[in-house]
Amino acid sequence: MAQERGRSPAEEQRERIEKMYESARREFGGIAGMKPVSWQEAKVAKGTGHIEEFNPDKIKESVKKAGADEQLATDVVEDIKRTTHTGMTTAEIDHDVQYILKRRDMDTYKNWMQWKEEHHKMP
Repeated sequence: MAQERGRSPAEEQRERIEKMYESARREFGGIAGMKPVSWQEAKVAKGTGHIEEFNPDKIKESVKKAGADEQLATDVVEDIKRTTHTGMTTAEIDHDVQYILKRRDMDTYKNWMQWKEEHHKMP
């Protein structure tokens, strides 16, 4: 498990992204959209196609609404902030949040997934 080795899921994700970028750079000359950037510089591609500034407060509030306490919500945001890269999407952020919650707080994870299911139903 990641935390047993002293690394958070976000650190493992960052390492995977960096390895993928390095591999692509060697083989294909790089992949635009996968270069790590600071969270302050990150832009997020929404499912609608719109691009917006990365906003850690939105993640924190969403995680708290799913039942996380202040500390867990802060930890989730800090982990996500360490994995920001150019071309990141809301789907990637959601995946990372799920990954963290599933390992840290199953009740909050279930609430997160239930909210997603309820709000993504097609009429």
